[in-house]
Amino acid sequence: MGNRLRRLPARPAGPGARLHRPCRRRSPARPRRGLLRADRRCAPRRARAPRPARSLRGAAPDGLGYLGGNRPDARRRRTERRQQCALAVARGDCLGDRPRLSGHRRARPRPRRDHGLERSFTSYRDGFPGSSDELESFGRNRYSELYAGAAWVLPFRAFLVRSESGVVLIDAGLGPKPGDFLPARQGWLPSELEAAGVSPDAVEIVLLTHLHVDHIGWAAADGRPYFSRARYVASATDWAFFEGREESGVVFEEKLAPLERAGVLELIELHEAGTAPGIVMLPTPGHTPGHMSVRVAGGEAEAVILGDVAVHPLQLHDPNLAYVYEVDAAVAARTLLSLLEELASEEVVVAAGHLPRGFGRVLRDGNAFGWRKL
Repeated sequence: MGNRLRRLPARPAGPGARLHRPCRRRSPARPRRGLLRADRRCAPRRARAPRPARSLRGAAPDGLGYLGGNRPDARRRRTERRQQCALAVARGDCLGDRPRLSGHRRARPRPRRDHGLERSFTSYRDGFPGSSDELESFGRNRYSELYAGAAWVLPFRAFLVRSESGVVLIDAGLGPKPGDFLPARQGWLPSELEAAGVSPDAVEIVLLTHLHVDHIGWAAADGRPYFSRARYVASATDWAFFEGREESGVVFEEKLAPLERAGVLELIELHEAGTAPGIVMLPTPGHTPGHMSVRVAGGEAEAVILGDVAVHPLQLHDPNLAYVYEVDAAVAARTLLSLLEELASEEVVVAAGHLPRGFGRVLRDGNAFGWRKL
């Protein structure tokens, strides 16, 4: 019979006989599945001690939240993880919204989705060709959530600020048609805004840290500003740089030209400029000539939204690590080092569109810096 269970003949009653007794927790009328040995008793299960309540760390400052990523609610995060497999199957691609580079193999499947839309370089060296093996190995051990096999995962986020002066959106995400270089399906910004209880008409200001396609995607749709009542603020330096470039022609015409035609675009010069009470644009050139970061202050809470000053936490450990899409790598390195010095000394909350978890702090790590997720 091997390991198959069989019914044993009942033992005669008498001294020493052991009879099966139904478990006290189970009704005798309720049949038990399977066959039990006649002399096996069912011991009651020990009650488990209640788990201590977990504190939710990493909540964003009041009024500041990012769209398309982790929420501070633990139950919702667990639900998102359970949905990850189903989402991957539904998209027809285990990498979800992360595309492949043109001419490269599709990247390997990723781990859990932890924030927003993502894309995947075929390898980490595609994004940082000047990196050393030692630094890459350190990054894989320290920031394992950013890797899926050989691929490097790049998250995309936008940020929403609720202030006394109204609702402000920092960057406009990927948009409905990101293009071949970016994720194949449209960005999640509209659905994330809806989940946050914000309609497109409620957004009063859209701040564009720079004019790369993954930051202006929902600026316009169908030839009209997507946020119809909003004032759009961008760098005049970036506008002049991208306006005449052949490679940005289609994106510029679809995403930025409608703003100019509608008269809702405000171009500001590259100097420290305020756009709304408690919100200041900071010049951080290098990634693009007119790149700007955003400082948000509200009551006792304060945060700095990086933009693309850093797109990988290893750049904090080595500010000279150049991202392949920097317009001026030398200027970008100087900008990053100066900003890291300031952020580490202030211990301010940092919001990052491409770094793990979205919110964190810049800490000194010996002669370099590090990223601590909140």
